[in-house]
Amino acid sequence: PSPTPAVTCNTTVASGNNAALISAIQSGNSAGSPYVICLGNGMFTLTASHNTLDGGNGLPQITGNVTLYGTGAVIERQSAAAAFRLLRVNAGGRLKLEGVTVRGGAAGTSSGGGVRNLGTLELVNAIIENNTGANGAGIQNNINATLTATNSTIRTNTATTNGGGLLSNTGSATTLTNTTFTGNVTSTTGGLGGGLFMTGATLNINGGTFSTNQARNGGAIFVNSSTSATITGTTFTGNTAALNGGGVYVNSGTVAINDATFTSNTAQANGGAIQTTTGTTLNLTNVDVLNNSAVSVGGGLMSDGAFSITGSIFTGNNAGVRGGGISTANGTNRTVQNSCLSANTSPAAREVTNDGTAALTATSNYWGAATGAVSGQVSANVNTGSFLGSCGS
Repeated sequence: PSPTPAVTCNTTVASGNNAALISAIQSGNSAGSPYVICLGNGMFTLTASHNTLDGGNGLPQITGNVTLYGTGAVIERQSAAAAFRLLRVNAGGRLKLEGVTVRGGAAGTSSGGGVRNLGTLELVNAIIENNTGANGAGIQNNINATLTATNSTIRTNTATTNGGGLLSNTGSATTLTNTTFTGNVTSTTGGLGGGLFMTGATLNINGGTFSTNQARNGGAIFVNSSTSATITGTTFTGNTAALNGGGVYVNSGTVAINDATFTSNTAQANGGAIQTTTGTTLNLTNVDVLNNSAVSVGGGLMSDGAFSITGSIFTGNNAGVRGGGISTANGTNRTVQNSCLSANTSPAAREVTNDGTAALTATSNYWGAATGAVSGQVSANVNTGSFLGSCGS
């Protein structure tokens, strides 16, 4: 049956009628105005590519302003079919996927197994799942492209290189609202950003969850090449890195994280929850960093860049060598204030370790007791100064 649409349909396509779907997209491309294609509930299983552009696409490339609207429709590549991605949005094209699942695309050595976006892509209550490709297996947001996703899910996509769920490229913009990234994977021998990889792009995340994503660096997110990113109200849980940054890895640029939670993320080297490198800036405000672990240093955070931590909680994190809560080296302009650091564990400097030459300012914090920090909680070159008598006081 066809859905009872909450939109005005220009045409309706019954489930399984692939030829009618192809024809409808071609009509939408030539319409010259927004064109809504309402899809019947059920499967649209594609057995061959429609065109060979960029390694092959199952449906006509989007050149117009097209909406694919469903209430349970699934567009998928047949598992036994030759490799091809499902959808490609041309520069200047606009595609909205609402209530639609895009599943099983395979871009091979190309990118964007589910969708390759060179124009404008909008997801609303959409699912992008089980796609493969070299980069951005679920979605590749290409140079200068725009992606917005609301109440959507990007899950169990696998990239051989970077961005298991999503890759956003130079000059692109990505806005995610209440969107879930779960079970996305890149190569653990060299892949970056299991859930999401950004390079030279801008990123705004509001709400949502990143869970059980995996990569070599940046289990959930890898931020690269002077990217500017703001993350607010997001939960990171159970993400893993084979090397550094179980939750988030910041390689370049400025990242602001507000009102977020990092819990049970792991790194086999440094930065159980977060890793940053030299020349970066990290601002954490009202962030809970709980029960994360790193085999080496920085169970919660390992930073070689500048950072400001305010009103945050680091507790229950573990590092195998030092800095169960926070480890830092080489950076300047580093402050931790009005925060709670307690019950983190490591063989040395269990709350905070500073291996750099510049002092770390860590004043007006709670250290697990009303008497302030005690021996074994912090390393040398950490200025604890005044302290709080309780967490949140």
